This record gives sequence, structure tokens and C-alpha cells, in this order.
Amino acid sequence: MGQQEPCLDHRMGFFPYHTIILQKPAIMKKESVIFIAVMFLAVCFVGFAVRRIYWFHHDHNLSFNVRETDNAYQLSATFARSKTYRVQKYIDDQLHMKHFFTNADMNALVTLDDKTNFYIKTTPGALFIKLDKNENDFHSYYRIKELGERLKQKLTEN
Repeated sequence: MGQQEPCLDHRMGFFPYHTIILQKPAIMKKESVIFIAVMFLAVCFVGFAVRRIYWFHHDHNLSFNVRETDNAYQLSATFARSKTYRVQKYIDDQLHMKHFFTNADMNALVTLDDKTNFYIKTTPGALFIKLDKNENDFHSYYRIKELGERLKQKLTEN
């Protein structure tokens, strides 16, 4: 048993010991590439699904915009979908309406008891209100404007 003599083959260069280099068949390389591609797609899919579920349940984005011209007052807001019921209940309370919203989706022209006319559209996590100043008196305009300002405070309170 003793030590092996180094191989001094001028065609292969200097190797300290006899070395056997095995090559994997081409089919093994192809399977590895396919496996890596499938794993990459699986990780991407799982990552996308987790992100989507997280944002659905933990949507912290809040956008509140008021646009006012000589003829109209518009309020648009996006908020966490989980706050939809609270927003709608708050609007019900402020407008002194009982069960104004029958579900989360609403798209209607509304006339209140005091003859205030406005358009409202709601979906889970979104609200749009438009009041035509020419069709309403100052009291109606002020009422909807105050509703918007209080709603903004309510949404930013958390």
C-alpha cells in the first residue's frame, strides 16, 4: 500500500493523483434545468399568493381626495376593505338615515328628506360622492362638505 506516485502525463497536465472526471449525461442536465424552473415558478406563485392575501386583509393604503369647482363638490376615498361597514354606518348616522346601505356596493342618485341631491357610489374599500351645487342650496352643500371632512378624520384615526 504506500503512497501513489503523481501522474506526469504531458497530455493532461500535472495531477497529484490519478483522477477520473465523470460527466453527467445530458439528460441529467436537462432534468436539473426543468426542476429549477419549476421550483422558481412555484416560489413566485406562492410569493404572489401570500402578498395578495396579505394586502387583502391588511390593506393600509388610504387615499382621500376632494375636488371642488364652482358647480360641483366631489369626494373620493379608498381605504381598507375591512373599514367599509364602519364607513357606511358613519355616513348613515351623519345623514340620519336608517339602513341607507343595504350592502357594500351602491351606485345611486340620492335625495334626502331636506331635498339634498347627490350621487354616491360605494364598493368595498372605496367611496365616491358628487354634489351638484346648482341643484342644491348652501345648507345641502355645507352638510355634504362637513360629512367629507369628518369622514376623513374618522378614516385617519385608525
